Amino acid sequence: MQLRDRPVVVAGNGASLAQIPQGAILADDFILRTNNFFFEQRFHLGRRVDLAFMGGDPRVAPFMFETLYRCRSDYDLGGWSSHNPRVIRAGRRRFGQSF
Repeated sequence: MQLRDRPVVVAGNGASLAQIPQGAILADDFILRTNNFFFEQRFHLGRRVDLAFMGGDPRVAPFMFETLYRCRSDYDLGGWSSHNPRVIRAGRRRFGQSF
């Protein structure tokens, strides 16, 4: 995955996503989504997620990954990562191959 000189879009599921002007995000921009992006009511950035960065409280990580797993047909998830070893353990149960 080459990111040099490639725009990276980092987004969660905030209301500001609904205000992005048409054409501001291009088809070949790298899409990095965070935490609970899969709770958005509309696909503001489309269905492609090049990388999901999952942080948050490790006690809710199993729920978070189970919910994302149930949404897997809604998103084209390229991969995921986390800085927290306990979140990583929870994520590998459902998404081991894409870590």
